Amino acid sequence: MMNVTSLGYQTDFMLAKFDGTVEDHPHYVAVQTPTSPLYWWGNFILFDHAPRSDDAERWEAIFANEIGRGPGIRHVKLAWDTTVGTIGATEPFLARGYTLSRDVFLFSSGAQGQDGATSERAISDVEVRPVDGDQEWEMALQNQHRCLGDNDTPEFRKFQADQMMRYRKMVAASFGFWVGAFVGGRLVADMGIFGNRSLARCQAIGTDPDFRGRGIAAMMIRGACKLAREALAANTIVIMTGEEHPARRLYERLGFMAAEHGASLARRTNTPL
Repeated sequence: MMNVTSLGYQTDFMLAKFDGTVEDHPHYVAVQTPTSPLYWWGNFILFDHAPRSDDAERWEAIFANEIGRGPGIRHVKLAWDTTVGTIGATEPFLARGYTLSRDVFLFSSGAQGQDGATSERAISDVEVRPVDGDQEWEMALQNQHRCLGDNDTPEFRKFQADQMMRYRKMVAASFGFWVGAFVGGRLVADMGIFGNRSLARCQAIGTDPDFRGRGIAAMMIRGACKLAREALAANTIVIMTGEEHPARRLYERLGFMAAEHGASLARRTNTPL
């Protein structure tokens, strides 16, 4: 069986196992989340080595056989078990229309960083707590929609709705929390934090564009991490983001350290494989 070294990818497995499957093979792991077929990081293959020059056709065939025939799958997502951002021979994949992504997993033993002054300015009018009830869950979904920016498409909104249904079930099963930041009763930021034993993963951190720059996200992340440490006994908390994503600077100010660097390939498909 494949021995996965990346703790970051193991948190992807942890989330998928809630309502999907993680099938271990000698040289790859197949991850499927049938309840959210538009979720690329819930429907992907993780290989045991970076791509080689002759891997493109074989890797595509593995994805097609393991995942691509599932209802609603309109993508191919391929990753490999690296913690140092090894790229390998991606040119044959790029020639087939794939996009290469460079990601970073940031770890924290407790988001305590150096952003205290910003958080103190926000604290007077912001309440951070778990969302509760149908109305607040709908507010959270609408906030996720407001955070889409240039990615605001019907497909992405459907993805977010599918994911929110999954997250609500996770919360109901005591697998984690969905946390909101409220101003005058209005939800202006939200995120998920889910855990299994001593490990937790942050998901879908989003702040309403009209409320950015006030330290609300920092305050919310701190509150969510505190909740995970106390209620989930989480010693290690993981956030994944793009290597060059602006949010990375916020996470590092909060005490998260870039511990692993990953790489993956993806392309959209218009029809099932």
